[in-house]
Amino acid sequence: MGPKRGQGRSPRSRLSSGKARRATTPAAPPPLIFAIVAAYGILILLATLALSHRGPAGSAAIAPSPSVDPSLNVAGGDFVVTDGWDGCGIHVKLSATSKADGTAASGTIVMSAAPGQPWCKGQATGRITCLLVNGNFARLSGWLDDRSGMFTAGNVVQATLTENDPQPYGPPVDRAGFGVVAGSPECPPAIEGMGPQIMSGTLHVSPAGASKPGFQQPTPQPVPTPALWPNPAPNMDFASGDFVVVAGWNSCQIHVRLAATSKPDGTGAYGSVFMTAVPADHCQGEATGRVTCLLASGDSAMYSGWLDQATGMFSIGNVIQGSVTQNDPQAYGSTVDRAFLGLADGSPECPPALSGPGGPQIISGTLRVSVASPPA
Repeated sequence: MGPKRGQGRSPRSRLSSGKARRATTPAAPPPLIFAIVAAYGILILLATLALSHRGPAGSAAIAPSPSVDPSLNVAGGDFVVTDGWDGCGIHVKLSATSKADGTAASGTIVMSAAPGQPWCKGQATGRITCLLVNGNFARLSGWLDDRSGMFTAGNVVQATLTENDPQPYGPPVDRAGFGVVAGSPECPPAIEGMGPQIMSGTLHVSPAGASKPGFQQPTPQPVPTPALWPNPAPNMDFASGDFVVVAGWNSCQIHVRLAATSKPDGTGAYGSVFMTAVPADHCQGEATGRVTCLLASGDSAMYSGWLDQATGMFSIGNVIQGSVTQNDPQAYGSTVDRAFLGLADGSPECPPALSGPGGPQIISGTLRVSVASPPA
C-alpha cells in the first residue's frame, strides 16, 4: 500500500535516513521503524495463513460433514415439489431420523408455498413423530405446529420420499408425495405411493445399517422441556406433576414426573414424562417419553405421547396415555388429586383413547392443571 499524499517520505526513505544516522551515531533505531517493520510482518503472516487454509486450485477448504449414526433411519432434503391437496408447488426443508422400527423419530419440517396460483400461499413448520424407511423409500408423519394459508387444511403432515427411482428411459429421479390431514400422526403413516418427481433440489433416504456418505446429521428439534412449576403462558394449556400413583396395567406403584403444554385444541403439544417403578417383587423398570397431545378442561387434562426408552414393566407398549385431575371434589372430606397412566401399542391419538379423566388418588406428591385463558 503506497503512502498517503502529504505524509512526507516513504517508509523506505525513512529507513535509508535511519541507516545514514546509524553510520555517524550508534543510537538505536527510532520506535517508528519497528512499528513499520512489524506491520509488514503481520501482513505477510496473515497472507500466509490465508493461503494455508485454502484447498487445491485456491478453493476454500470444506469442513467434513458430521458422521451419522448408522443404526438410524435417515431422511432429509431441500427441494420443491407439487403438493398433494392443492396442486401448488411447495418448498420443503426436511431433516429427520428414527430407530429401525420407526419409533423415537426426531426431526423438523418446514414447508413454504412456491409462487403460483392465487391460493398458493402460506407456510408451515412441524415435528416428525414417525419415520419408516425401506431401502430408498421412506414414509413419515408428524404434527404441524404453526401453519398459515394453504397449510391450514390440517394439523398433521404425511409424506413419502423416494431417492433414485429407476425409470424405463433416462436416469433415475427423486420423488416426494405430501399430504396435510386433520387428526393425529399415525405410525405407520396413512399414505401410499411415491408422489411426483421433485422439480428442483435434492433429497436423501437411508435405512438403518446403511452407510450415509455426504449426508449431514439432522439436528434433533430443540424442544425444551417445560419447567415443573413454571408460570405457563396464558394462551396455553398446561399440566405437570411430581407424584406417586398405582399404574393402570398392574398393581405397581410408579413415580411420575410430567410437564407438558399445548395449544387449546391439543395441538402443538410438547413436553416430557418420566416414570420409574417403586421397587417391589415384579415392579421394576423405568421409561421416558414425549408428550404429543394434551387436552385440558377445568381441573383435568388428558395426554398421550411416545415412549422412547422403556425397560422392565414399561416395555409392554410404545405409547403412553394418561390423565391428571387436580382438586377432585369428594362427597366427604377434602378434595384429592388423581392420575391415570396406561401403555398401549400403536400411535398416540389426539384426543387420547381414554374414556375420560379420573384414575386412582395419587399416593404422594403434587400435580397441577392450568387451562388457557379465553382471548380478550
